[in-house]
Parts: sequence; structure tokens; C-alpha cells
Amino acid sequence: MDSSSATTTKHHLTHMAAAPLTSFPAAAESQDGDDDVPIDEFEIAVKNISSGTSRKGSIQRHSSSESEISSLWVHREKLVETLAKYDTFRASLLTLLEHHGLNQNAVRDAITTYPNTFTLSDEIAELRPKITICEAHISPDFCYAWESCDDLHICPRYVMGDCKEDSCSLGHCWTTDHNRKILQSFNMDRLPSEILCTLIRGTFSELKPVKSLDVCQSYNKATCRRRQCSSLHICLNFVIRGGNCGLPSCQLNHYTTEPSVCKLLESHGLPSNRCSKDIIATLLAQNQTLSNQSYSLRHVKRSSTASSVNTPSPNLHKGTSSTVWSHFYKGDVPVAEICYSSVEGKCQSEAQGCSRLHAKEHFHWQVSESKEQWLNLQNSQVISLERAYCDPVQESVTIPRLDTALVTPTNPLLSLLGRDLWSADLINHNLKDSSGEKILNLRRLCTENTEMNVPASTFLWYYFYDGNWVEYGRLNPSAEGDLVYDVSSESIEVVYNRPGCQIMSLMDNNKIDFQAMVHRNGLSHKWKIRRRPKSHLEEATTSIDHNQILPSHWEAMDPEDRLRIVDLPPWCTEYEQVLELLHTSLHDAKVLKVERVQNPFLWRALQNKIEELSLWYGDIERVDVRTLFHGTDVDVIKHICTENFDWRLHGSRFGQKYGHGAYFATEAARALEYCTYDLLNQRYLLVAQVVVGTIVQGDYTMHCPPQNPVAGIPYNSTVDDEFEPTIIVKYDKQEYYPQYIITLS
Repeated sequence: MDSSSATTTKHHLTHMAAAPLTSFPAAAESQDGDDDVPIDEFEIAVKNISSGTSRKGSIQRHSSSESEISSLWVHREKLVETLAKYDTFRASLLTLLEHHGLNQNAVRDAITTYPNTFTLSDEIAELRPKITICEAHISPDFCYAWESCDDLHICPRYVMGDCKEDSCSLGHCWTTDHNRKILQSFNMDRLPSEILCTLIRGTFSELKPVKSLDVCQSYNKATCRRRQCSSLHICLNFVIRGGNCGLPSCQLNHYTTEPSVCKLLESHGLPSNRCSKDIIATLLAQNQTLSNQSYSLRHVKRSSTASSVNTPSPNLHKGTSSTVWSHFYKGDVPVAEICYSSVEGKCQSEAQGCSRLHAKEHFHWQVSESKEQWLNLQNSQVISLERAYCDPVQESVTIPRLDTALVTPTNPLLSLLGRDLWSADLINHNLKDSSGEKILNLRRLCTENTEMNVPASTFLWYYFYDGNWVEYGRLNPSAEGDLVYDVSSESIEVVYNRPGCQIMSLMDNNKIDFQAMVHRNGLSHKWKIRRRPKSHLEEATTSIDHNQILPSHWEAMDPEDRLRIVDLPPWCTEYEQVLELLHTSLHDAKVLKVERVQNPFLWRALQNKIEELSLWYGDIERVDVRTLFHGTDVDVIKHICTENFDWRLHGSRFGQKYGHGAYFATEAARALEYCTYDLLNQRYLLVAQVVVGTIVQGDYTMHCPPQNPVAGIPYNSTVDDEFEPTIIVKYDKQEYYPQYIITLS
């Protein structure tokens, strides 16, 4: 075929869907089938037609050849759509002929021409595109060659039907420019997403087999130093024993929800949104060598005391592997009491996992939707409930609204309570929302029984007579002589705590019915009774000097003032100290103004967090409070000063490469790159106080820091570099404060 004929042929082939082919150049001499095969499938087809052959044999030149050739070149899209109608994406050539009118020879030639799209075996045609999901896309790194990448950029868990996250960073969209280009090359861009998921689900794993996911042995020996380890950083004992480590002092990760674990599970096509036991079962099924790992690895020394290995932790058989504190949002504990030692000193079982709740006070309140998971209420709510509960007169109390500034986005309290006003029923121990339709369970925890006198754990008993609540054993001036009961609250409490005891008999046919919570005098008279803690909270004061608890260099503020911006004079020491923070990194920028941000609410939240972490780490130096910089759009400065930094509202001009949070830079020049000019050609740089705390390498999948296996709580920050961080990513709004606004030219 000469070059002009080839050009004509290609022109006709590309327009056959619009106009039927009416003529075709004469077939040339048969060519050797061992010639180099062109990469482009279109060129393969041209070569086959030019030679008058296909890989299955020659194209027959008879009166119907034009329709057969036409079928061949409009055929792939038609064949894709036809086979996609079958659940197995397979159909016999006879079925395709009888039910869809597709010529058998034309189907054979199409399958031969497009080997990356179809297969033919035993006269069965199958739609099996050689298409897969990009490994770089689902790896901890990025696909930097996406423009030339021939693989799909989509979430494998979505394809498997497991990922339901609308904001999944791996993507759930088949119609992105990149994915559409890939699908169009297979004439699959018109298939519904459900069909595509089913089709790709059966091909991507077999075409690019993924190495079985393993548990990192170096991590279990505390020697792994890889930043992007391809094996799971999780306790091997925990996996082998089906979710029960068995070592009370183990400091390794026991959470399948830890972000790096989820990431690896998803990249290997394994589910991550299931309970630990199901995930472990799936992991062991796909990597059976795990259960045959060296048994010696299970006995790696993970504690400084050998005796602790032989001492069972009280949490081991209760589903808890670390001590739970009242400032955690999860409050489930095996023993629903507060550890006395945690309040008064140091609990000896804290490192191994105490079975009781650790708190700063001898009392705490929790809420639950189904009594399966208890959540710790905020301190202001706890105090409100406790103060009311110590008063026998009180039957209900409205607790303060949830302070969302003190709640992380992942805290379930946010979705459970919201910003509604909740009322506590102190008799039935429940919470009701403002509409009265939603009811939650409520419980109070107090210190375990000890020989020490703890008012919060000391209960008094009252009976109701003549409009008054009277403590047992106390004289009631308004009562008749025979209604003064010579029995103490302590005696009643002893009987009340006896297992199975429901009635306490008193003199003169008097009885206390613990089940009905009434006092019966004979058969005709009864009085309500109540059991309440001994009053132990100081009376709330109303004359607190609002400014005494704010920084001394701040301008005085009224209690109702939420925000004040103070312009600092250039000659003051504070102004000079702010300029020193910039060093010499801002060569071309001129400082026009420095303003101090005075927000008492945000400032107190930061101080409370610093105090809390200081107690947790035992040293304020480990809290690591730093002065950092933040660059952003001009129009959100005021909102940041009022509500604090919030990437969900303001976005992040740094992107989300190291996690989905608020970004801060260690150098002012780096942050200034993300500042925008206003109409006066000025930029605004924010200086912030930030709790850096413990750090870990971040990546774009993180919506919160992973668990710190050493501390037993999540890391405080993610960073761009663990050794020399220049970018700090924060997730908790209590851990940073906008301190100054610097106006630059």
C-alpha cells in the first residue's frame, strides 16, 4: 500500500462511525506475521488490514467484506458495551452473533487487534482490559509522572467497595481528566461507575500482584528507622494472638486504626474500616507466613522490668492496652471508678495500663449514646453536673454548651452534643437535648474505696418530709418525734453496697427500699429518699477579677470583650522583640505595623492545654512551645483572630502534603510566600504561639496525628522533616494561638 492509500485508509477508519465505508483499497501481498508490532493499536489494525490478514487468518474478500470491515472498526466500543452487559463480562461468539448480530470473524479480529482490551478462549470472548491502579498514586509518596502515567488514579478501597469517605484523598472519581483519558483508550469511558468498579476489581490485583503485607520485624525489635516503611508498624504478638498482645508492658502499636497502618492496608487492597479482629483475620489470610514467624520475636524485651512481663495488667482481658485519662475523649475503663493514686500522686500501674480512669479530681462525668462507648465530658460540664448533684434538692441542671474551640474535629462529642443546650436528669441519669427528643445516657465516676476520707466518694442519705430534704441522723425541727431516725448515712451506705440487698429494716416497722428509693413507715406512709455525694466543691464566686488571669502586659479588657487588636508603638520593647523574631530573613519586606492580638478565650484554651500536657509529660520543656509563622489570605485575618486558625474554614495555602491541619513555618520568609497583597499592596504575616510537643513525619493522608507508642497518646504535630522540621502541622485548636499581626510592604 503506498503512503497516499494508507493516509486515505486511516482517514476512513477514523470516520466510520459517522459514514459507512463504501470502498477499500485492494489488498496487498500477504506480509510476514513476525514483523515488529506497532505500539499503537490503531497502527496494528492498519497493518493487519493492509496485509489482508489478521493474527487469526486472512480477512475474506467477498461481497460482505465491507460490512465486516466496518464492524471491525466500530466494533471495539460496541463489543465493550455488549460484554459489559454480562455479569461476568463474558459471552460466547455464538451468543454475540445470535443475540447482538456481531459477526464471529469480526469479533475474532477485534479481539486480536485489541489484545489489551479483550481475550478469547474456547470461543468465549471476555472483556478484560489490561488496566490497573497506579502504585505510586496509592503509595505514601506521589505519582510525579501523572501526565504520562498509563494507570488509574483512584482509591483501591473504593473500587473494592470498602471506602465510603467523600473526602478520600486518593479519589473516587472516574471522570477526572487523567482517568477519562485512560478509560477512553479502552473505549470504556461511557460505562457506569458501578460497572467500572466491578470490572477493575477483578483485574487490577491480578495484573500487578502486590507483595503480601508483612509486619515489620525491625519495628518489633525497636530498630526500624525507615521513614516510609513498607511493612506494618504494629505489635506482632497482637497480630498472631488475634488482637490480644499478652505482654502487659508492651509499648508497641496495638491500633489498626493508626493512619500508617490504614494506609498500608488500603494500598494492599485490604479493608481498614473494620474491627481489629476482622482486619487481623484478613491480614493472616493473605499472608499465612505471619503465623509462622519466629516465636522468639514475641519475647522481645519491651520494659525495663522483667517482672512486669509475668504480672498481668488489669486491662488485658478488658480490651484496653493503655491508661485512660479524663481529658481523653474516650472514657471506657474496665473498672468504672477513678484511680485514687492518679489524683493524689503517681499510679504504679500507669505504664502498664491502669484498669481505672485517671483524672485530676476524685469525680468525673461521662456520656454515652448506647452504653457501649462512654465519652468524657468537658471540665465546665463536669463541674456544673457535680455541683448540682451534691445538692439533694436538685433534680435537673442545664449544662454549659460544648466548647467547640476545645474539641478536635475527630472528637465524637462534636457530633453527639453539637452546640445544643442539654439538660441533665439527675434522677434517671440521662441527658436531653433542647427538643427533648434525643436522650443520652449519663454516668458519674468517683474514686475507688480507700481508707482515706474522700468527700466526692462519701455519700449522704436524705429523706423528703414536709417540703425539706433531711439527712438521716440529723434532727428535723419540723418533724414529729417519731420521724427523727437515729440511723446514719454511713450505716445505710454499708447496707446499700451489700450485693443483692434491696431492703434495710429499721426500728418501729420502718424500712428503706433501695429499689424504689422510698422510706416506708408501716403500710400507709412513705417518703422519697436520695443518695448524693457529700458537698465538696467550693462555692462559685462571682467577683473574680477577669484581668488577673490574662497576661500582665495586655491592655485591660471587660469580661464580655471577646477580641481586642492593640497597635504596638515602634519604640516599645515588645515591638522590638517581635522584629527580632524575623531575624534577617525578610530582606525585601518592610515592617509597617505590629499589632497584638488579645483574645482571652483562645489564650486560656492554649494555657489549659500547656498545663495538661505538662502534667502528662512531667516536664514543660517537653511540651515545646514555639513561636512560628503563618501566611494566609488578607480577608481571613480577622476570622483567625476571632476563631483561631482552622484549615477547614480558611483552607491551607501550603496544601495538605504533610497532613490535613493548620500549617506553620519556622521561618518568616517561608510563611510570607503564602501571604497575599491587599488593595494597598500590603501583606499580613501572623506570628503564633504553637505547642509543638512530640512530632512525626506527616503525609497527605493524615487527618490527625498517629498514636505515639511510647507516650500512649497521639503525637502532637506532624512535620515535613523529623530531624530538621521547617513546617509544623497542627490538628488541635487548643494547641496554638494567633499572637501578633505584622503588616509588611
